[in-house]
Amino acid sequence: MAVDGTESQNTELYSCSDSQNSPAWSSTMANSRAVRRFSRILSETLEPDISKGVCLEDCLQNFGTHWIGDITGGLGTTAKAQDLARCVADIDDFLSHDWATKGYLKFITLCILYNSLPAAMCAVIVSGTFGTLEIFYQPLRRMAAMQLIVAGQTYEVDSVGYFGLGMGMLTYVFVLMFWQRIRTCLWPSKVVFMDKLCIHQTNPELKAKGILGLAGFLSVSERLVVLWSPRYFTRLWCVYEIASWMGMRKSLRNIEIAPVAQGAFVACVMCGMSILMTLLVWLARLDGFTYNVGMGATTVLIIIVPMHIIRHLVRDLRKMPEQISEFDFNNAECFCCAHEHAIPGTDIRISCDREVINNKLREWFADETLELGETPVGLFNRYVRREFGKHITKRVGGSRVSYFLAMIACIPGWLFITDRFHILETVDGFPAWRLSFHYGAVTFGVFPSIIRIALEISIIVDRCFGVRKCLVADLCVTALGVGLTCLVGLGLMYG
Repeated sequence: MAVDGTESQNTELYSCSDSQNSPAWSSTMANSRAVRRFSRILSETLEPDISKGVCLEDCLQNFGTHWIGDITGGLGTTAKAQDLARCVADIDDFLSHDWATKGYLKFITLCILYNSLPAAMCAVIVSGTFGTLEIFYQPLRRMAAMQLIVAGQTYEVDSVGYFGLGMGMLTYVFVLMFWQRIRTCLWPSKVVFMDKLCIHQTNPELKAKGILGLAGFLSVSERLVVLWSPRYFTRLWCVYEIASWMGMRKSLRNIEIAPVAQGAFVACVMCGMSILMTLLVWLARLDGFTYNVGMGATTVLIIIVPMHIIRHLVRDLRKMPEQISEFDFNNAECFCCAHEHAIPGTDIRISCDREVINNKLREWFADETLELGETPVGLFNRYVRREFGKHITKRVGGSRVSYFLAMIACIPGWLFITDRFHILETVDGFPAWRLSFHYGAVTFGVFPSIIRIALEISIIVDRCFGVRKCLVADLCVTALGVGLTCLVGLGLMYG
């Protein structure tokens, strides 16, 4: 999303994008005459000097520093940041977002979207390698002996390791953060559009051309990636980007909806799973009954924090289908209308963004067959609610977590099992096959199912009790959700 927070698309509104106390204010006001000479026509073509993209690894550099803050107050205007963009003819992904959403949430979501699969693959390879080494090199198995019960028979395992889990998790985090840098050694960089870096923030003329040419950036983009938050469909310029994609008749299959709450959900579950698996390595030294009690208590204590966070995220996820089904372009907010078409603190008038975008919608949808009494804006609303809404809710579904994301979230469970490879030498014959099947079922079935069920239970609990203002009451509601999740998990594990 190019100018959310400023909500302007011509240079008349430059002074809206910076506060009056910002360094850019005086230079902006000095250009006020030049400002009024620019056309307020939204363009679907880009001039060579503004057709820019940025490498994805630069967009994510320094742990997402470019996503922190907003586009106002001079942020993103340094020469170093501006020089990251380069002139391109084609763009792989157009990153659409609003600036009010927390930057770290968008960074986490982008890392999971682009880097989670290679990170998982690298982590499994590294973890599997260490698990295999533990079979042949016993000094790597640093933990004391443990008991293992398979099919009612007790086996004594002389020692176990933890390098598979430890090195696997380190690999996963490293690749998740830096995969885009790593892949440039083998393949060309993925080129994306990010407003703060690709639209000039200090040159008034170039900035105006870039904002007016948002549809042009979309026309040369292969895919539209929407970092969705509850605020997204309420912002005029975010809606305009969706309208541009649909108005140019680009495929809905090339729209990727990535809810930032879903990214946070996966990150929370993964952190909880990592801590839980680490503690289970130490608990494995205990005997059967004590181990089961310790595992149950540890699971409850570890899962309560992610569950509490998830409950607060669930409401965001539930809003997506509601927002799409009730979508109305006329309800989208814009800066100019919110400030009565004047620059705050001055008597300088600014024209209406909504009128300009309305004109563009008429141009795009005027030739469509309209229902009785339906306007082009009404037709666009219908497209969003039906075609767009049906496609997106089927793929994302608001509160639905895909099997892929559930598998990514339970990666620590995979890595924990690699440290058990050498146990198959101790357990011979049918028990070995049964143990292998058990580990496979837990990895590919039980863990992902528990994660998806935990989200559904969070939704039920939230609908019944809501997010309480009193912390104690809120934690009690979370504890209820944890209890229900653990009961279901026990049923899946031992049922």
